[in-house]
Amino acid sequence: MDINDASQSNNQRPYYYSYGDGNNYPPPPPPPQYETNRKKRPIWPWVLGVILLVFIGLIIWAATTHLPDDGEYYGNEDTIAVLHVSGTMSVSTERYSLDEESYDHSYLISTIEQLIYDPYNCGLLLYIDSGGGEVLAASELSEAVAQYKELTGRPVYAYGYQYAASGAYWLAATADEIWLDRYCITGSIGVTYGTMLDLSGLLEKYGIKTNTITSGAQKSMGSSLEEMTPETRAIYQSIIDEYYGYFIDWIVEQRGMDRQSLLTLADGRIYSAKQAVENGLADQVGDYESCLTALLDACGGHDIYVRHYRPQSTESNLLQLLLGSAESGELAALVDLLPPSGPLAYYCE
Repeated sequence: MDINDASQSNNQRPYYYSYGDGNNYPPPPPPPQYETNRKKRPIWPWVLGVILLVFIGLIIWAATTHLPDDGEYYGNEDTIAVLHVSGTMSVSTERYSLDEESYDHSYLISTIEQLIYDPYNCGLLLYIDSGGGEVLAASELSEAVAQYKELTGRPVYAYGYQYAASGAYWLAATADEIWLDRYCITGSIGVTYGTMLDLSGLLEKYGIKTNTITSGAQKSMGSSLEEMTPETRAIYQSIIDEYYGYFIDWIVEQRGMDRQSLLTLADGRIYSAKQAVENGLADQVGDYESCLTALLDACGGHDIYVRHYRPQSTESNLLQLLLGSAESGELAALVDLLPPSGPLAYYCE
């Protein structure tokens, strides 16, 4: 082949180059790489999905799991039950509370009933931190503790931590001995229907009239839109006096106090722990360990397992896990001692 023909052939093949005699050609270059416009999928939907599954799993776990009771082991199988009574006493349990411990009436009653038939239980300590609550709740819980004492003959001690006032004192009075922390507030013996607003004067000032159709003159008693009549006040006062009488009778029976002396103390005022011991409303000022030691002695020794019973809802535990525990502080506790509003009878005065 003529060299000119080879040169022409090379010109027609731009990807080939001749070397030497023109017969040795290098291999063709690799095909060009094409970039893709395909975007990577974001990872956040997967992360969100995993978090959602974990959240649902926690809800299912909380709804089907009961927290175990905790305690301190002292030796053998005999036990002392420490029943925690905290928060506002009510027959209806508050749900989704952020309190570390919430009041659960059904739990407390059922726990006492189980302890009655527990052959290893040898005593009960009421750990109280409450400013009171509803009449019915305090009465039923106190009756349950009294039944425990009657059927078992075992000792019952009450320990007041920060508050053991009003309806909580009704409960504490059921115990064989009442111990109070030196800074515990107690007393507040009395009953109230709470604060009832009278807006009738305000409505009259702005020319607003209301019409209430009832089957009787007292059917709308307690309405904030009507001025309270002497007859209505007398009806409320009669109920308050009756409930107050039950309160006084219970303390006299359980504490063995003179009724007239108690009436002097039971005007609704609060007492410090030292004052309560001095006037006979309590027995000892001391810390929890001292109270527990005294109960252990009453049960015959220190080789006893101490089991704590805390009525804590699973909803509350879950919210604490997700949102953290809310500190109520002393202000919130003092508010618990103020008169509540509404038609329910409370002990807080």
